[in-house]
Amino acid sequence: MPLTNAPRLHSEELILRGPELQDAEPIIAFLQDERRSTGFGHLPERGAAWRWFALNVGHWHIHGYGYFTIETKTGEIAGISGIWNPETWPEPELGWVVFDGFEGRGIAYEAACRARLWAYENLGLPL
Repeated sequence: MPLTNAPRLHSEELILRGPELQDAEPIIAFLQDERRSTGFGHLPERGAAWRWFALNVGHWHIHGYGYFTIETKTGEIAGISGIWNPETWPEPELGWVVFDGFEGRGIAYEAACRARLWAYENLGLPL
């Protein structure tokens, strides 16, 4: 069940969609993994990682954009990518991460390019 009104975007190999409750566990696992999440924001406590998941849902409701869940065409949850702009940030940022086992397949690049195109075309963000 969608938790936001995020659009469903398609690229050659991927679907980018809004967060759903089923995405919580893979995102929490990523955030709790120190090696994988250090550059993104390591959150070792499960409650803090769950709150980040809920924060992303709220970000969509406040801004109309946030991190999409990256799903392969075979239904695997591969990571997140999207536009992020919490309070105090000077401008929106394009971000991405792929989960363990999805590296080296071009997923981050493809997802980030699709999210960026959507931001330019639908949000009116400047090039």
